[in-house]
Amino acid sequence: MRLITNCLIVLMPCLCYGQVVSNTPLFPYQNDSITLTYDASLGNGELVGISPVFAHTGLTFGGSSSWQNVQGNWGAADSSVLMQTLGNNLHSISFHIPSYYGISGTSSPGPNALAFVFRNTSGTLVGRNSDQSDIYIPIYSSSSPLEVRWATNKNVIEALPNSSLTLNAGSSIVADFKVFVDGNLVFTDSNTRTVTPTIIIPNTLGIHSLVVQANQGVQSVSDSLILAINNVVGVNQNVIIIPAYPTNQDTINIVYDSLSGNRGTQGYTPLYLHTGVLTQSSGTNWQNVQGNWGTDDNNVRLNHLGGGIWHKRLHVNSFYSLASIASSATHLAMVVRDSSGNYVGKTSSGGDILHPLAYSNNSSGFNAAFVNGNIPIYLAVGDSLHIQATSNLAATLNIMWNGSSIASASNSYGLSHSLITGTNWVGNQQILLEAMTSSDTVYDTLSVYVNPATSVGGSVLSVIPPFPIKTDTVSITYHAKEGNGALYGTTPVFTHTGVITNGNLNYWQNVKGTWGVADSTVIMSDVGNASHHIEYHLPSFYGFTPSSTNMTHMSFVFRNADGTLVGRDVDGGDIYYPITSNPNAFEARFFSPTKVHVLKSGQCLDLKVKSNLNATLTVYDNGNVIATDTNTTSLDYCQSPGGQYGNHIVTLMAFRNGNILRDTVHYVYPGNMTPANPALGLKNGANIINDSTVTLVLYAPGKENVFVLTESNDFLPDVNYQMTPSMDGNTYWITLNCPPNQDFIYQYLVDGEIRIADPFSERILDPQNDGDIPSANYPNPYPYPLNKTFGHCSLIHPGGVPYNWQNDNYQAPDKENLMIYELLVRDFVEERNYNTIRDSLGYFAKLNINAIEFMPINEFENNLSWGYNPSYHMALDKMYGTPDDFKTLVDSLHGRGIAVIVDMVLNHAEGQNPLVKLWWDAANNAPSNDNPYFNTNCPHPPNCWGNDFDHESQATKDYVDQILRYWIEEYHVDGFRLDFTKGFTNGIGGGTDVGRQNLLKRIANTVWSYKPGTYMILEHWGDNSEEINLSNHGFLLWGNVCHEYQDAAMGFGSNSSFSQAFHGSRGWNNAGLVTYVESHDEERIAFKNKSYGNNSVGSHNVRNTAVSMKRMELTTLFGHLIPGPKMMYQFQELGYDISIDDPCRVCEKPPKWNYYTNVPRRRLYEITGIINNLKASYPSFGPYTNFYADMQGHVKQMRFEHSTMDAVAVGNFDVASQSKDVYFSHTGTWYEYFTGQSINVNNTTTSTSLDAGEYRLYTDVNIGSDNSSFEISESSSSSIIIYPNPSSECINLFAQDTDIKLLHIINPKGQLVMSFNPQQRKQICGLSPGVYYAIGRTNSRVLRTSIVITQ
Repeated sequence: MRLITNCLIVLMPCLCYGQVVSNTPLFPYQNDSITLTYDASLGNGELVGISPVFAHTGLTFGGSSSWQNVQGNWGAADSSVLMQTLGNNLHSISFHIPSYYGISGTSSPGPNALAFVFRNTSGTLVGRNSDQSDIYIPIYSSSSPLEVRWATNKNVIEALPNSSLTLNAGSSIVADFKVFVDGNLVFTDSNTRTVTPTIIIPNTLGIHSLVVQANQGVQSVSDSLILAINNVVGVNQNVIIIPAYPTNQDTINIVYDSLSGNRGTQGYTPLYLHTGVLTQSSGTNWQNVQGNWGTDDNNVRLNHLGGGIWHKRLHVNSFYSLASIASSATHLAMVVRDSSGNYVGKTSSGGDILHPLAYSNNSSGFNAAFVNGNIPIYLAVGDSLHIQATSNLAATLNIMWNGSSIASASNSYGLSHSLITGTNWVGNQQILLEAMTSSDTVYDTLSVYVNPATSVGGSVLSVIPPFPIKTDTVSITYHAKEGNGALYGTTPVFTHTGVITNGNLNYWQNVKGTWGVADSTVIMSDVGNASHHIEYHLPSFYGFTPSSTNMTHMSFVFRNADGTLVGRDVDGGDIYYPITSNPNAFEARFFSPTKVHVLKSGQCLDLKVKSNLNATLTVYDNGNVIATDTNTTSLDYCQSPGGQYGNHIVTLMAFRNGNILRDTVHYVYPGNMTPANPALGLKNGANIINDSTVTLVLYAPGKENVFVLTESNDFLPDVNYQMTPSMDGNTYWITLNCPPNQDFIYQYLVDGEIRIADPFSERILDPQNDGDIPSANYPNPYPYPLNKTFGHCSLIHPGGVPYNWQNDNYQAPDKENLMIYELLVRDFVEERNYNTIRDSLGYFAKLNINAIEFMPINEFENNLSWGYNPSYHMALDKMYGTPDDFKTLVDSLHGRGIAVIVDMVLNHAEGQNPLVKLWWDAANNAPSNDNPYFNTNCPHPPNCWGNDFDHESQATKDYVDQILRYWIEEYHVDGFRLDFTKGFTNGIGGGTDVGRQNLLKRIANTVWSYKPGTYMILEHWGDNSEEINLSNHGFLLWGNVCHEYQDAAMGFGSNSSFSQAFHGSRGWNNAGLVTYVESHDEERIAFKNKSYGNNSVGSHNVRNTAVSMKRMELTTLFGHLIPGPKMMYQFQELGYDISIDDPCRVCEKPPKWNYYTNVPRRRLYEITGIINNLKASYPSFGPYTNFYADMQGHVKQMRFEHSTMDAVAVGNFDVASQSKDVYFSHTGTWYEYFTGQSINVNNTTTSTSLDAGEYRLYTDVNIGSDNSSFEISESSSSSIIIYPNPSSECINLFAQDTDIKLLHIINPKGQLVMSFNPQQRKQICGLSPGVYYAIGRTNSRVLRTSIVITQ
């Protein structure tokens, strides 16, 4: 056996193998330049798939193994030892030996060897010999003994007859060379150290010798190879059988290389064959086994040819005694053993060695056959057909079809031909092989069936190499006709791609491509036929380190330049392509179809199989063989179900060297379902019949079939789960049994392509976003069925325990008296959940609001959104808590007298909505023309978002009605705020639209028919005449006066009028106008004050926080006391001053509960609560008072006249003192509410002076002061006693001031922990670490003392 080898075989069909390293020249001298190639797949294999690879090298001298002149800085990206990656785990480096190692090229004594190991960048992975030893390459000189060597480490080379073979050989010193084949001289050269002979291979199959001889004077040395001449090369790894595709009638040569495969018998002698055959019915069980295990059985003893090569010659029929089973034998099966049977030679993966066997009834000794075998080949029109035939003797071979020759060869052992099937190939075809020698003629036939059906299930991607590893350069071709077809006809096309690690398909990483721009880094080349191409090196392109990244897939979508058209998979999902983890492992799988298909009549399923190594590939449909090929890496076939209705499992069985791989795809050929209507009273979605029965109903006009996918059918279409169409074909339904009183998940598969959750889902599973929901918000979520399905799933719970409502007798306030608090759960509390909000009930109560309007809480895209991007209108978004959590919050709010309103976005829906997906025009990136729910194009630009509902469609009307009723009945909500109802039209949206008004009135009438008095609040922004009409019908409508309030609060109020905040000023009869000082859509007043407020007067600088808060009190007085329903936005009462655009409009904003402990802000909160209480408690400020107002100029006033009490409010919005005539309804005594002082009015027009930002509220009835004339100050030690403070355990509190009747403990987030009477000592334990406040009130002030709790 040669120690150091190099494999270089060019321009010939040959099979050779390499060692850990190979080098050129074969016998390097001290002054030579050398090229070294390292094969990471050999040796210890630690660097398989790693790139880049670095050499670590040195020299050895004399007899020492100690390294000298070491090159390379370990653990660093050292360019001096960086190797060039050649692909296929090969890495190369070249250098001049003396220059590289820093020695003389002629020094004596010189080095005796080059020493190497190889490493990754960090040096944590090291490539060595298989026994972990270092790798050495000897250094030679002109005085070295004469040696000669073929440049291959294999002692047997397989080659085709009559082909040319080019090899390298070298000698240690200059010599004369001769090359012999079977003792015949075929090549000479002289006075050289290297030769590259080209040899014409003999035209005789069998075992031949190939010898290179080097002569120098009297010295003569040689090296020999065994030349296995075969009619096909490379069929097996460590066994060569000649002829390559034998028949049962052949005499064959078996050549076994003990240095290949698992090397289980390397170095042992003698060796024995243990062998049998496989038949069509035996599977992997050997038949007619030859050889007695563990004995010296001469019948199976092998002959040693030298160099670890062993040989046996046998006649197949006779040796295996095939007789009656000859026609069914498909493979020879074998292993090789030593005499004891303890050491066994198998394939490299430890499997049995399998070799294809054909059948012939010609016993003359001459045989020829199609390699494809006797199993018919099935194709579709346009598929490629590869035909291969072999002969055991040199013969004239002719392949014929339809009476004509399509390929021929003379004096040949083999013939191959490829063609593309045309329409003239449709049907059953017979291909004939005619093989002739001078004395005999034999025939073989091959059956081909070409399917006329339309193929479905084609691959969206073609990838070269088809089994890439993470260090490869890949060629990606996107076929725009396939998948959703959105980019068919579009150019240029851009890829948007990322890396999937650890098999988690829901999380893209290292994403490449900037969306919506013509990004040159991801532009694809148009290669014709609606296909687009890009090529890149995986680690470099994606920017990852292979050694530390478990890359399992590439992920893709494709787009046009601006991103408005997106190419996806056939179901609208992302496209994934797997990465091979072990490049040396045998792999085979279906490349098409990539999804489960439901076939229609006239369709066939496009099956494409690939393997990374030559193998026998066989495809079965429900156990029946439909296609097969041997010694191939691909198999294409288009399968028609042929009237076989039902579920089909298509199985791939791939055989190679004893290894068997299996892959499956599924398809369904549905039968014709007998239409029947669902039971009366069933609604769309899930109808729970009892704790173990559910009827699912889906309105899907124009669809051909619908299947329910669930855990019981492994999320695969199953005819037992096919839904029944209604008599009109528009609705599909099915009644299913499910596990009693358990969660049940399901999806719909529509027309075999569209996989959706139920549009009427009450809960969904979202694999992309659910993992980011804190467990405290949504504990113990139902696990998503990863690797079984994709996309959203619906979740129901038949037999669940109903929520026990405690406040069902709650009476909501009159709509005209609403004081609404608009709340975004995401930004209200840090925990972002309903349970924490429930801790703020006392906060709301003191604020004296009587309704909370939740910004959208139904399922929206992503987790952290405002919610105006809805995907499921009935499902509660899980980010904020469970359904029972929200019900508990609603119940608790009702218990506090607070109504619950939910913001419902019924103007549009986003792309995740199943009703959008069901009828989608991918080419136009819009709902299709037949979508019964959505307009193809939004008819009222520019006010267009998402996909625009067609509110004139009966389907949409039914959808809206069911959604709103669900929220009322399931969650006991009291009303809805409907987003942008001006868009509820198929008109242009402007002017007065009677149709739109009628649509809205229909919605309200339907809601009021089952819950009278439900609040119906519109964000309409229509013409005033239209809004009057809607108000008269009972709607409440948003009215935006924010900008006027902002200007006045900033101190620029001279041109600011609040008149439009009163419904009467708009000519409305009803108090249906909901105005507000702040809303989620508008900039914060406190931010405007802080950033842009009037700072012209130093003593009243609006940008000062204290001044700003005081002016917000003034603004709140005018904003809230105007008669009619009012609204405020969360933390308006604390002067929230972070901009709406910081960092973006809809971005997350921090809840500022610490504002509660800031004196001016806390005062604003208190004053806001007082104003809201006045509005709620006194009819004078209600909707039925006589209201007069002068809202012009800096000083504004309001007059309220009611039989129970008259009132006057006046405020100075200027930054300087002002005098103003105030109009009282009568003379006499009036009481200023906030100071408790009284005045005597002698003239109904009285001039009043007001400081900058000052406000007053006069009433003609003394209703007392709500202790509003207070100051907040830090308590002295004599007022509130706390000890010990700081404390790590318990604290004791009491008040010495008898005027303090109630003490409040506020936590670091500004939330109320408890309240108690402090006149007796109170001990409190168990507080978490942080700074707390004890706050107490007297008649004139609020006292605050800090409490520090330590660890």
